[in-house]
Amino acid sequence: MSTVETKGNGRGGLIGLIVVAVITAAALIIGNQYVGGAGAEGQQPGASSSVDVAGAGRVPSPGERAPALVGASLDGTFDLAKTGKPTWIVFMASWCQQCRVEAPDVQAAALARDDVEVVGVYLGEDEETVRAYNDRLGLTFAAVPDESQELAAAYGVRAIPAHYFVDADGTVRELAFGALSADAIDGHLDRLVGR
Repeated sequence: MSTVETKGNGRGGLIGLIVVAVITAAALIIGNQYVGGAGAEGQQPGASSSVDVAGAGRVPSPGERAPALVGASLDGTFDLAKTGKPTWIVFMASWCQQCRVEAPDVQAAALARDDVEVVGVYLGEDEETVRAYNDRLGLTFAAVPDESQELAAAYGVRAIPAHYFVDADGTVRELAFGALSADAIDGHLDRLVGR
């Protein structure tokens, strides 16, 4: 009789261990979906990478004036106040996996829409790094290296990718944080231009 009890307890212990392993695996998978995974394959929209930007201010709220955004771009100078049309600002970086995941959709939107200016602001990166990254991925929208992170600090960036949708008058209309799907991008841009 004691042999049967030991066997039963051993089986119960094994089942308990399996249950704990399954719960732990599920928690890791779910947690990975919310904070971003180690690889770009299968990366979920909404994932972001936390960043530490010295002097980061408050994130501008919808309805507020967008902070000035003037910087040397790969093709000259970018000045938000002089675009003359609604602008989608994407804070990103070449090392950011989630940014790489959404980059083809950002590029596709930039090519498809002539009613919106698209600008990528590269957090903490120099011109050479940004140019090499854009060339490698075939990105043609405006690119502003923000090596000093002054632009990111002015916009209160604490995670990337970070999206600021600014109307032609310079007012922030919408914000989005984390990687966006193609459908989400279309929705934000349609609302920005009043479609």
